[in-house]
This record gives sequence, structure tokens and C-alpha cells, in this order.
Amino acid sequence: MEMRLQNLPGLFQFPWASRRRGSILILALWAICFLSVLAIILGAEVRQKVSLAARLDEMAKLRFISEAGIQKAIVKVRKNAWGAAYDSFGDTFANNFLDFKDVNMGDGVFSIGYDFQDDLSGKVSFRYSLTDEKGKININFAKLPVLEKLFQLVLGLDETEAQDLAASIIDWRSTEESAESSYYQNLDHPYKEKNGPFELPEEVLLVKGMEEDSFNRIKKYITIYGDGMVNINTASKEVLLALGLDDDVVDKILSYRYGKDGVLGTGDDNIFDTAPNIVPNLSQFVSLSDSEVTRLSRVVAASLVCNSGYFTVESVAHLRNHKNIARSVAVINRDGHILSWREY
Repeated sequence: MEMRLQNLPGLFQFPWASRRRGSILILALWAICFLSVLAIILGAEVRQKVSLAARLDEMAKLRFISEAGIQKAIVKVRKNAWGAAYDSFGDTFANNFLDFKDVNMGDGVFSIGYDFQDDLSGKVSFRYSLTDEKGKININFAKLPVLEKLFQLVLGLDETEAQDLAASIIDWRSTEESAESSYYQNLDHPYKEKNGPFELPEEVLLVKGMEEDSFNRIKKYITIYGDGMVNINTASKEVLLALGLDDDVVDKILSYRYGKDGVLGTGDDNIFDTAPNIVPNLSQFVSLSDSEVTRLSRVVAASLVCNSGYFTVESVAHLRNHKNIARSVAVINRDGHILSWREY
């Protein structure tokens, strides 16, 4: 028995060596686990930074492409700056899918246009076009009856509600302090009545009685650009009615503009070339009663022109095989100067 034990000295003489090797193995495993976790964390961090860099690069490209759309529109408008004395839906700024649809730019494309509602059919479709700001009601110049009628037509307000809202808008822009100033001062977050012209269409949201839903419904009919005169060639049915024309006359104007085929933007469209010719030209196309001639002549003298000078450009960009988009919206004048700019 003694000889056998002598033949196995390592088994009984150094029991701590086995435990030491086990401890080293455990420490090694812990180190490996720690380094693995650290690598995963660092890898995730790197992936996040790479992903962020890729998104920033994509956003920069989208922004550049959408801005290129604005510049394209400016070139088109400036080319026609000293052209015909009238503007209509048949012009290159208003019906131009060749220049405004899916224009290649670097790694992506841009399109210029907006959702257009046809006055005859009521259908909404995307129109590759700029928006004529002078086809709208200018809230810095419109008189109370015009605003009141517009709010009745578009917002469905009754006469009293429409009149109150119209009066609030006029009081807001008036240089004199109104009786409503105390209303604004007593709000939870008070502010002063403007007592000056609107500088942005969204400013009407500050006016007493104007809710966000109402603004979203009315915004395509109002503007702050121009001198208050309205382009009869591009004004919508609601705008023409708000100016004081009756339904029959407005329908006749639209019929004249659309031409025999009843389709806007085609070769047989009729265009009003000058304000003095509006009544004579329409009289040759349809029959007008004496009272209709009188009413139309009065509205022409007070509110209607045949040209524009201010346009909204909506440029939407996307990269090929990518879902994200960028939108740039600018208002430009006839000379191509940018009056406002927004990006989404």
C-alpha cells in the first residue's frame, strides 16, 4: 500500500494545483464573456453611428434634391417674367409634367406639384404645377362680406358665425386696437392683438374663433401675397363666389375657362387676357343678362385681374429604392425672388 502511494505523488501531495487550474479557467471564461459583451456593446454603438451617418447623408441628399426643384421652378417663372399679360392653367407654370414630374437629380428625383381639386368634376388629382397665389383671397385686403362668404362656403358656418370670424380677422390686422384685445390678454397664455398685416397664413390660428381644423380646410383659399386682386383665370369656384358673383355667373366663367371639352389645361381652354375684356369675352361665349353684366362688371372693377405675380412651389424629393421623402415649399414672385421657404 505504501509503494502504491509513492507511485502517485502528484495526486495527494499538491491538491491546491487542481483548484488553481480551475480558478484560472473560470477567470478566463469570465474575461471572454466580458470581452464578448463589450464587443457586442461597441459593435452596436458603431452600427448606430454608421446608421445615423447613413440617415444624415440620406437627409442631406433629399434636401439638396428638393431644393433643386425650387430652383427649377424659379428658372421657369423667370423665363416667362416678361411674357404674356395673363396667367392661366394652360401656362408652363401650371400644367407642366414634362418639366415637373420625376426629374432626375443625382441619386434621386423630384416632382413639383400639389393636390388639385377640379371645379367641375370635384375630383382631386395631383397636378404638376405651381400654385397661383393670386387665385386666392388675400386676408390682408379682403373686406368683411368677402371673408364672411368664404367662411360660409368652405367652413359651413352660419351667417352670424362667419361674420364674427371675419370681423375678428379684420380687427386683428387693423392698425387700431379693437374691443377684442381684452380677449387675447385674458387667455391662459395671453398675447397681444397684431394690429398689423398677417405675415404668414398660419397667423390666422391666433385669431379669435379660428380652430386648427378650420384653418386646414380654409388654407388653400387664402393668401398674404399680392395686392388683394384675384386672377380670374386661376381662382376657384369658392373664391369667385366669395367675391360676390352668383352661382350662374361663376358656372359660366368656369365653362369659358374649361372650353368645349370641359377639361382644364387642354388646347381649347379659353383665357381672359385683360380685365376690361372679361365681360365682353364672356358675353361672346355665353348669354349674360343685364343684371349679370352689372354684377360682373362691379366685381371686375373691384377685385379681378388676369395675371399673377406670386407662386407657391412644392418640391417633393425621394431617393431611388428608398421610402423617405423630403419636401421643400417656397413662395416666389414673378422675378424669381424667394419670399418664404419651409422644409419638411
